[in-house]
Amino acid sequence: MGRSIGLTLQRLRERQIAYGLNWRLVRGLDYYTRTLFEITASSAELGTQNALCGGGRYDKMIEGLGGPTTPAVGLNTVNVNVKKKEVMV
Repeated sequence: MGRSIGLTLQRLRERQIAYGLNWRLVRGLDYYTRTLFEITASSAELGTQNALCGGGRYDKMIEGLGGPTTPAVGLNTVNVNVKKKEVMV
C-alpha cells in the first residue's frame, strides 16, 4: 500500500469515518495518479447508481498537456434526488 492511501486511511480511522476499499475502482479516466475516491449512498433505492461524489489526484495531467509539473486534485459531484431524509452521507 502506498504512502498516500495509507495516510488517507489513517485520517479516516482517526475521525472514526467508516470506509471500504475497492482496488478495482476506475472512474473512467486514465490521468488519475495515486489515490482516488468515491462517496456513495447506502440507500437501496439508488441501486448501483449510488455514487454521490468522486475524484482523485491528477498530478501529471497538466504536465501531460504541455504545462509545468502541477500537483492537482479533482472532484465531481452528482445531483441525486433523494426522497427519504434517512439517507445520510
